[in-house]
Amino acid sequence: MKLQRTAIAIAGTAAMFVGGIVSPHAIAQEATTQMQDPLSTLSWPTARVVPGSTVQIAPNDTFPTNVRLEGEDENIGYRLTTNPRTGIVTIQVSEDVSPGEVARFYVTATDGFRTHDYPVTVQTVTFLGEMAHKHEGYYEPLFTNGTPAIGRLLTSEVELPEGTHFEATAPDELRVNVDADGTLTVEPLKQLPIGWNTEVAVKATFPDGSFYVQGAPVVVVSDETAARIKKSDPFFRSKDEAYAERFQPRWEKVYFAGDEQAVSTFVGHAPKGTTFTLREDLEPFALGVADIKLDPHTGEVTFSPKRPIKQLRDFSIPIQMAYPDGRVGIADAVFSVTTPGKWLSEKADLTYEELEVPTPGPFTSKPTGSWPEGTVFSEPEFKEPGWTTTVDAKTGEVSLTPPERTTPGKTVTVPVTAKFSDGSRRIEMAVFELIMPENPEADSAKITFPDVTVRAGETIEVDPEGLPEGAKLTFGYFDNPGMNMRILPVVDCR
Repeated sequence: MKLQRTAIAIAGTAAMFVGGIVSPHAIAQEATTQMQDPLSTLSWPTARVVPGSTVQIAPNDTFPTNVRLEGEDENIGYRLTTNPRTGIVTIQVSEDVSPGEVARFYVTATDGFRTHDYPVTVQTVTFLGEMAHKHEGYYEPLFTNGTPAIGRLLTSEVELPEGTHFEATAPDELRVNVDADGTLTVEPLKQLPIGWNTEVAVKATFPDGSFYVQGAPVVVVSDETAARIKKSDPFFRSKDEAYAERFQPRWEKVYFAGDEQAVSTFVGHAPKGTTFTLREDLEPFALGVADIKLDPHTGEVTFSPKRPIKQLRDFSIPIQMAYPDGRVGIADAVFSVTTPGKWLSEKADLTYEELEVPTPGPFTSKPTGSWPEGTVFSEPEFKEPGWTTTVDAKTGEVSLTPPERTTPGKTVTVPVTAKFSDGSRRIEMAVFELIMPENPEADSAKITFPDVTVRAGETIEVDPEGLPEGAKLTFGYFDNPGMNMRILPVVDCR
């Protein structure tokens, strides 16, 4: 089966998308002959798919009935198959693939004489609909002195699509209600200290299946402050000043590479009895990118990417902190990707040197460099006719045995697949260039024929002397119109 290629690159994402990741493995074989029309214009549209689902992509163009299409691959969460007659490509995406990834596969078309590779691209997204992007809204802070506070959804669009649905979640200290137009009402269920603050998670789901989650800040203020906000007192900076006086915990911002674990620590004093809570309802998308662990007593946050993150971006993880005296505050632990993450296949220093090997063989080639323990090497997916190839699964050593009587001057390339413990892989080429043997038998062999006398009409046989076993004789130059010569095959009469 022809080797297929897979390449993963990062795509730009909207604000509600989690960060992208990438690049699985390198290289495989490319076709070398460019096909002419109509195949030169054959293409597939870019498809969008959500994690854990399957998408089918039909080619944009028709193609001759004598053309067959081939494409099959499986790598780090993607599985590709191709219908050889219709060209419909089926791509399965596992649940652990993160929204924001773009995967590119290659389908090979052949008419028996010419071949050409075509890219097929699939983008993994959080949802397939577009309404959430168009109608995304936000809330200004809501202030309460124990009485209900009302916040309206602010959006650039005047009207929401019919069938839009809202739901809200909040800490137990609050009663919340959200109307069909997104208007939010918040009321404390008990007396709370001034400066107490949190966020209500409002999820808006649209008829096309798209959605977003927006946090609505809630701050408890004094009666005086509440009155001045209500009256819009011109000598009081109103909402900005009140919001700034809220209880604000703080976490250390962490800068890290997208393939490494990162830890953010709480900045400040946490007396005994302080508790920390991860607000997953406010940031559900980050959970698709990383395993996030929070120590409920110290506030330490651990961010472990599920797959390498290639996109340079920040992840804001909302943490709610509660002091023993009843004060509550909420803030983000920010993790900033400053170096694109890499798969093990990208990190490994693995290569095969091109070797000049003297005939007749067999030959061996060992990979050089360094690679992680647990890497598994596999035998090539195609072989030269008549040649025997094996690959040691642990060491990657390639053994190549040529057919009998193989002469120098030939170059053989053996593709070796290295599979890594993170699921990524790459293909390296072990190249053997066959050269003259170090001690050619032709230089040391002394082959002679006895002098003979041949009479007209007579046939004689002459045996060579000193001919090495396995040697083959051919005529160099013979030109005598009156004579005919031929070489008889060796017959074993034992």
